Amino acid sequence: MIIYILKVNFLLLLFAGIYHIFLRKETFYQINRFFLLGGVLCSFLLPNIFIEKEIEITSLENIEQSPVLENVTQRVTEVPTEVISEIDYSNWISIGVTLISVVLLSLLFWKIILLLKQLKKLKWKESFGIKYLESKNENEAFSFYKYIVVNSENMGKNALKKILVHENIHVREFHTFDVLLIQIIEALFWFNPFLRFYRKGFEETHEFLADEKTIHENSFSSYDYQKLIVQLQIKNNSMITNSFKKESTLKRRVLMLQKGKSTRIQFLKLVLIIPFLLSFMVFAQTKEKQIISGNDSEKYTFILTKDSTDEEIKEFQDLYASFFDKERFLFDNIKRNEKEEITSYDFKTTMKNYDRLVTRSNINSNSRNVINPLKIEIDKDNPDIITSNKGLEVVYDQEKSTVKFNNAENPIWKDDKGNVITEKKASEMLKQENYTVVRDSKNNVFSLKKQKFEHLN
Repeated sequence: MIIYILKVNFLLLLFAGIYHIFLRKETFYQINRFFLLGGVLCSFLLPNIFIEKEIEITSLENIEQSPVLENVTQRVTEVPTEVISEIDYSNWISIGVTLISVVLLSLLFWKIILLLKQLKKLKWKESFGIKYLESKNENEAFSFYKYIVVNSENMGKNALKKILVHENIHVREFHTFDVLLIQIIEALFWFNPFLRFYRKGFEETHEFLADEKTIHENSFSSYDYQKLIVQLQIKNNSMITNSFKKESTLKRRVLMLQKGKSTRIQFLKLVLIIPFLLSFMVFAQTKEKQIISGNDSEKYTFILTKDSTDEEIKEFQDLYASFFDKERFLFDNIKRNEKEEITSYDFKTTMKNYDRLVTRSNINSNSRNVINPLKIEIDKDNPDIITSNKGLEVVYDQEKSTVKFNNAENPIWKDDKGNVITEKKASEMLKQENYTVVRDSKNNVFSLKKQKFEHLN
């Protein structure tokens, strides 16, 4: 999740940077607005899209051997005390960041509620065919959602008309949506102070667009309109509204009104974003998928690594279940760290005829660590045999419904009470009851542990 958040913030800053460096001085305001909106959409979507790159390997010699199946039956209670006692501070940091975001979002929505309550107390008026709310505060003029608020006392008709037309364009163009969107993003990513540049980009674009349409759609004098902007001492309002006069945009509004139209060649600056996005996808969104080269048609190999995605794991499970129609595999309780790397998982196998769990590996790890690579190789000619990269061979006898570990010498079987039993007795218990096979690899002891009945869908 942390990696995703970092990528989102990086892309937001990329779009904001391109706007301020290359597009801010251009007069295609509507396009600039959609550029900024598209930047928000791309920033949240692109980190979820990956380019898959296949890498062929001939063996697992260069992959660190996994100890997990050697200690396949290690229980949670057997994890060393010092590992359990370690505190994962990253979780507390994530909780703290989330709580602050929730508080800021709550404050934002509370401001909106208070503003709407204040608007309900004002009286409606209409001038020049535009409805507005008469403000009780001197020199106030702003718009929010579908509401235009103006204090028309001591204001000339020409000035009132220009202000109403200007604010009505904000309402008509749904600029409040942009304002609230960037406010929510700033609340979520409050730790990124540079997001104010994205908000400033929206504010400027809104005002430039409203100024341009106010003059051209009503044939107002550009000079008189500029004088109005400078002379009127309009009260600056909340950041969630579109105020007629914001000190932060005043100077640039006047300059942009005096600027000539941008040419089509200058419009091509928008394509500058393409190489940056392509670079991001190539360097940040490329995932390697390992495949075994020279793999003949008799073998199917799956390698589980810390970077394996849920889709890859599901693909292996579904493929085996549909192709062989025998045992079904399930990687369950997969846990990941903030980098989306796998830190622990459960490996389960079910018998087709009994629909119940017969073997289970509790692969546990401290959340700061990641799993070692695990190779599972299945013989297509004999899909009842599964081998791992640790040489462990699990054989399922479909007729007897038993599970053995072929590399175990003189295995000892015990029931759920700890009594030594014969392999035949163990097979009968597996066939009739729902047991977990727990193996002590050091002593070659196979214990049957009764557990709650479980269907694997």
